[in-house]
Order: sequence, then C-alpha cells, then structure tokens
Amino acid sequence: MEMRCEHLESREEGDVVVARIKPESSATTTFEDIAAEILSLIKTTQCQKILINLQHVEYLQSTGLGGLVLLEKTMAATQGQLRLCGLSSAVEELFQLTGLDNVFNIRKDEEDGLSDF
Repeated sequence: MEMRCEHLESREEGDVVVARIKPESSATTTFEDIAAEILSLIKTTQCQKILINLQHVEYLQSTGLGGLVLLEKTMAATQGQLRLCGLSSAVEELFQLTGLDNVFNIRKDEEDGLSDF
C-alpha cells in the first residue's frame, strides 16, 4: 500500500513503512516540516518499524538533526524501530561528528535497511 504525502513517497514492505524524501522537497523544504510529516505518517499507520531514506538530503541543520532525534524517541517510546539509509557523505560525516551515528541504526540502502529489521 503506497501512502502519498507532500514531501514523502512512502510504501509498506511487509510490516515496515519505507519513507523516501522527495528530491524536490529536500531542496525547498525545512527538515522540520519533513520530520513533522514523518511523525504524522507514523501516527497514521501506527507502524512499529520505519525506514527513512535520506538519499536526496544533501545537508542537515541542527533543527533537522533534532527532528530525527524526536522521531527516534517517538519510535523507542512504543518499542518501535527506526532505521536510516542512503546518507550522503556530508550527512554521514555530520552524524559522525555529532556522535549520532552511535544513536541511529544507519544502513547503506533500502535493501540493507529492510533486511536489518
């Protein structure tokens, strides 16, 4: 089942919701807005497993990192699982510099992320 959102393309793969940020949204929308849409998607679908593909995100500001941390906490509060995949080298470096690579389960791509659940 595919779910349409303004800034996301999402679908269900078994019991996992896969959310991919649309290329046009990554350049024109704040990540706070995208994170709010992902949070709404989590609540609407009541999913316990979500894989967020960040392949079209070239950089994140501190508010974007904060949005991801909020999503992680939201999922953890209900014993849910969140995975990230498709990080650009710049975003991956930011996660390493901030230590968030130890907080999030980061996978190479969607296939790797789905197989990790």
